[in-house]
Parts: sequence; C-alpha cells; structure tokens
Amino acid sequence: MTTESSAIEGRGSGRAARLGGQVFGADGADAGPWDGLPEPAGLVADLLARISLAGWTVHRRDGRDAVTPPTPVHRVQGWKLHVSATVLSAPEVLAACAPLLVETDTAFEYVATLSGLAALNGPWAPRPGAGKFLTAYPATDELFRELAKRLDEATVGMVGPAILSDQPYRAGGVVHYRYGAFAGVGVLDNDGGHRRCVVSPFGNLVEDRCEAVFRPPPWVEMPFDSSPEWRAPATVGPSRPASGTGSRWSVASMQTMGTGPIGPIGPIGPIGPVDPARSTGVPGTPGAPGTTGAAGS
Repeated sequence: MTTESSAIEGRGSGRAARLGGQVFGADGADAGPWDGLPEPAGLVADLLARISLAGWTVHRRDGRDAVTPPTPVHRVQGWKLHVSATVLSAPEVLAACAPLLVETDTAFEYVATLSGLAALNGPWAPRPGAGKFLTAYPATDELFRELAKRLDEATVGMVGPAILSDQPYRAGGVVHYRYGAFAGVGVLDNDGGHRRCVVSPFGNLVEDRCEAVFRPPPWVEMPFDSSPEWRAPATVGPSRPASGTGSRWSVASMQTMGTGPIGPIGPIGPIGPVDPARSTGVPGTPGAPGTTGAAGS
C-alpha cells in the first residue's frame, strides 16, 4: 500500500458537508454556532502525520477520513465499533480513541469536519447512520472485545448521542457496536441496485440492512455476557396480528433476517464453505475498510 504524502487528503476551504453521497450546506454558507471551533482531527494532527510516514494512509472520502494500516485485514463481516460525539466533544473523543486504534493496527474512519458531524447528528440525517462519528473495524472478534473495553474506558465522561442501530457497550457511554458487513459480498439485485450482504453459517447471502434498531443476524451470539437480552420483533408492521392467533411473520422479515428459503435479493443458493470471520473481501468492494461504501454503517 502506498504511503500518501500528507496526513490528510482533500482538505479544502469549502464548508459543504458530504455524507454518504448527500451534500449539506454550500461553500460560503454560514458554518453555524461551531464556526471557529477546532475540527475533529485538530488534536491528532501530529499522530496522523507520524503514522502516514510509517505506511498508514489517511484518505478523505464522502466527508470521512479513512485511516488504514500498512497491512490491513479485509474481513467480510464481523462486529464493528461506533463511537458517537457532538461538535464540541469530537476532537476530545478522537484524541482519546485514535492512539488505541493505531496501537492495535485497527482501520478506522471518522467524520472529518464539524459541519459534517452537525449534519450527521441533525434532525434530517438518516436515522440508521445518525451519531456514528467514528467507526472502527477490528481484525478479530477478540480484538473487538478488547477495543470495546479500552475505548469505553478512554471516553468515560465524554458526550455523544445514542446510536439507534447499535447496542451501547455501557449505558450512557459513547461506544456502541453492531454486527454487519466490513467488505461484505456485493450483489446486484433485479432492479440494478447494489446490495451488501453477509454470509450465514450455511453459506447463504443475507442482506446487511442497517436500520434504526439493533437487529443482529439471528445466528450470531452476543459478544458480551452483560449485554441486555435482545429479542427480534415477530412482525414487520402492526404489532397485533389481525387474526389474534399469535405472531405473524412476513415474507419480507424472513428474507431480511435470513430465515426463509431464499436470500433477500432473490433465489440465492449456497456459495460454498465460507468462514465469515476470516474471509478476504474482493478488492474495491464497497464496504471494505478503506472503501466502506455506506460510510460508517
């Protein structure tokens, strides 16, 4: 992997915030009450400059700075970490988290500007991605558990919004987690759209749908014994079935959760023995650390 000449690529004077292909604001627009505050990377600029000389890359894409180690581990899927922050706490949160992630050679990305973070935390942001200031992609589930604990300890007392798609590591903390695609498996659906999928233990592809509720695939075990018990909703739509004879599953919910005979995008058969925890993603696949596609999901 080529070392970039500067710690951060693409810095400019414009204030437009681009997140996931959407643009909020415009050049020359009022930056809002955060105008004059330090940008998120203000306290870690020296760290980013040092690691760029050691083979790390820091690349700006869709309003996020993606920080990738010299020898990244491209996982198909697994438990990922999200850390939330406000426009006031972002520099402090990043300064607390970045050294731990660099120490463990963990790829991560963060919202690069305060205007972008304000948009991400704002009322018009898509709920599934709201609040995800920093996303970390641990190389193993063991490292995920270690980082969850260490990041939580490093950010005690810091402020950030709740992340609806995730489970909080600690009530009131800013560290959250969810199971989903890293590189994922890209699938072209019948309408010509791209879908990112995870692989079930049986080798079937199941769409990784990031929603505004914590909804891990049914086959994964919760990573922490102390996590509150999670129960999948029995229905999609009204909570009471019309017949009154019990819970009613819809075809959509069966396909989304991988419980039906076909995949979420059509009849998808087994794709051979795949170890989801160790498989290598296809280079350039949307969703890989460094090319995450749906940023921060």
